[in-house]
Amino acid sequence: MTSAEAVDESERKASIPWRSPGLYVAIATSLVAVMGVALISPGLPALRRALALTDAQAGLVLTVFSMPSIVLAPVMGVLVDRYGRRIVLIPCLVGYGVTGAAVAFTPSFSAILVLRFLQGCAASGLLTLSLTLIGDLFDGPRRNAVMGLNAAAMTGGVAVYPILGGLLADIAWNVPFAAYGVSVFIGAVAFAVLEEPTVEQSRFGLEYFRGTVARITTGSGLALYGAVFLTFFVFFGAINTSIPFLLEQDYALSASVIGLVLSVPLVMSTFVALTNGRLARYLSNGRLIGIGFVGYGIGLAGIWMTESAMGVAATLVVLGAGYGLIVPSLDTGISGLAPDAFRGGVMSLRLSVKKVGQTIGPVLFPLVAAVAGYPRLLLITGLLTAIVGFVTAWISHR
Repeated sequence: MTSAEAVDESERKASIPWRSPGLYVAIATSLVAVMGVALISPGLPALRRALALTDAQAGLVLTVFSMPSIVLAPVMGVLVDRYGRRIVLIPCLVGYGVTGAAVAFTPSFSAILVLRFLQGCAASGLLTLSLTLIGDLFDGPRRNAVMGLNAAAMTGGVAVYPILGGLLADIAWNVPFAAYGVSVFIGAVAFAVLEEPTVEQSRFGLEYFRGTVARITTGSGLALYGAVFLTFFVFFGAINTSIPFLLEQDYALSASVIGLVLSVPLVMSTFVALTNGRLARYLSNGRLIGIGFVGYGIGLAGIWMTESAMGVAATLVVLGAGYGLIVPSLDTGISGLAPDAFRGGVMSLRLSVKKVGQTIGPVLFPLVAAVAGYPRLLLITGLLTAIVGFVTAWISHR
């Protein structure tokens, strides 16, 4: 094989397989999974007014949706490994769509909370299944490429869904919920085109749990899950909570302008995530994660140095690039921790760890900021995150 042929073969192995039905099912599943909160958040004030609720009551619509995943995600992982991907995915997609869309026809707040809880139960399997499918169907740099596409799709969805949800909520508070019905259609498509991946089915019992725990508690496993926690703890604590308060307090920005500033790292992350397959040809997942944390940290620390909202937006470009490197590399690394028979279990824990970081960050950051102030808090968080990144990159390079 000539050098040119070797390069072509390397590029082919790192390319996205656009003709794969499983690719589209996995990406569509991830897209509906991130609709759960992002689509509804802008319409909470309209829901509050229509049903005469308090702010705290309206917020329960998000809380009861997120809670089940912390406990049920590992259960879904066990079911996926025991019974197969397809037989769990399709009911989750259909259940997610039916219970979500049913809220649009429910005037009772109590019934809304029950339906959202049930929707959250179905959602607890979606992201686990999409990542597990990608791990089953693809390997090597191609897996990195598809994980990058998946991360870019989710990040793009998180950026677009609030805009769509706000437009739909302007029609009526319940209209955004009807959009969840698209998940039923995706379930029907999955039933028609998705073949069960050829993987070894695990045996439910002590042997399975020993095998899963053995892979999670390795040095690389603990490092990857620790990185998942840090990524989303910082993202939801600093980016989604602290920076909006800072922009309002220090620069007197309106909610709509704050939303535009916060979209900057999401857009940057989308573009960077799409390069993951190519970057994986030259750098290990550990090195990519380390470099990503350095960018993450520099972006946060840079906010302390800026004196304008435009300066904050500029530093968030660097932060978004770091986030775009971290997420697909983490997903690829965790997917490679275990053979097929244990992949659902190890991927489901990824979601549970994310939810823990997502829950703690928004509570802890404002408490610390009450003492240290937001600029200093972001500086310290950024420096510590960058140090973690340098250490990770150095260890991965040895």
